[in-house]
Amino acid sequence: MPGRTVAEIAGRSAGTEGRMGPGKAGRAIMRARMGEMIDYLRGFGILVGFYLLGLLLHRAGIPIPGGVLGLLLFYLGLASGVVRLGWVEKTASLLLRHMVLLFVPLTVGLMDMGQVISRDAVPIVASLLVSWVAVLLTTGLLGGWMLPADGEPVVISEAGEVGR
Repeated sequence: MPGRTVAEIAGRSAGTEGRMGPGKAGRAIMRARMGEMIDYLRGFGILVGFYLLGLLLHRAGIPIPGGVLGLLLFYLGLASGVVRLGWVEKTASLLLRHMVLLFVPLTVGLMDMGQVISRDAVPIVASLLVSWVAVLLTTGLLGGWMLPADGEPVVISEAGEVGR
């Protein structure tokens, strides 16, 4: 019979599938996917907004790099509750999962600067070693200061209070 859809032949009404588009289940899936995309876009917008705010403050005269300022402001926003973790968690996880791809332009740029790097190799390696030792010592000393000597675990409450 011409003009009948597969759904009608199978005994379903044409209002739920076939010529009329997706049924209720299909619309629910589409709404869920749209909601997920909106979550990603909201998180990305928040992250980019803090980054741009940091750049703006740097250009206004604060002698800290814009990316670092943006990260500090983002941390303050999370700590104060202005930004909820759920708003940015999906986007942050996505960016962290694909972080290796984000370093490709940096690697290509470094390969292009081979002459400069070879000319200044000694100061570059020296600064890398000094910064590595500084981070290692800071982390070790801070960990030793924060962790109890008796081996009892430290518990941090939802309010940020430290207890045992």
